[in-house]
Amino acid sequence: MCGGQNGGRARCLAHVVETADGARADATTGPSGLAPATIRAAYGFPTSSTAGVGQTVAIVDAYHDPTAEADLATFSSQFGLPACTTANGCFAKVNQTGGT
Repeated sequence: MCGGQNGGRARCLAHVVETADGARADATTGPSGLAPATIRAAYGFPTSSTAGVGQTVAIVDAYHDPTAEADLATFSSQFGLPACTTANGCFAKVNQTGGT
């Protein structure tokens, strides 16, 4: 819980929810964000086993995120997807002109 603030200052409006036994309801061991099936449905991607073969997915991430590849590895691992790394040629991080 956040304490009150004097006038003219930022204020925190967070509220921590606890279950009857005192556990925090917001604690989770599962991944957050969109699951692959949700992304597929949102964009209307086909679901055949060959869908997307030969296609490139680009993610625009400003300011050179140093953990982009590691974040993708975590996502892939949590959802049982194959590894997508620089080493196996699946992942490439490029700048706005296509350079490294």
